Amino acid sequence: MADTASGLILLWQQAGAARDLALRALGQAEANARAAERQGQDLDQYRSGYRTRWSTQFADAGTPPLLHCYQAFGQRLNDVITLQQHQVAQAQQRLNAARALLQQHEQRVAAIAKLVERRQREAQRLCLRQDQRDTDEAAQRSRRLQTALGTASTVAAD
Repeated sequence: MADTASGLILLWQQAGAARDLALRALGQAEANARAAERQGQDLDQYRSGYRTRWSTQFADAGTPPLLHCYQAFGQRLNDVITLQQHQVAQAQQRLNAARALLQQHEQRVAAIAKLVERRQREAQRLCLRQDQRDTDEAAQRSRRLQTALGTASTVAAD
């Protein structure tokens, strides 16, 4: 029983270590998702500023080659923003997967902890039962001894 209990406690510790590792991975995934979102927001702000700057410049004087450069760079900027949106979506998927994995590990730790607790209660119950049995046997021996002593003193008195 002690080997089983120590094995369960070892399993519980290992499950706890795996949960802690999953918790750190979740923190990293959250940080990565926030960084990807922040970078996407920065790119959107840059694109907005770029359009504003060039809109005023074209209002003053815009030549066709300059307009072509503006449009080409704007298209590349849009491509980068689209790519960044995909990166954000992938980071969010990894974050969701890390959350699910952490939840699985937490459930495993809780299940093992419950099993350990149940086994400890059972061991304690068995120990109390054995103590009661020992106490009952000691009481019976004491009564037998008293009865034997009482019978012996009655026989000796006769």
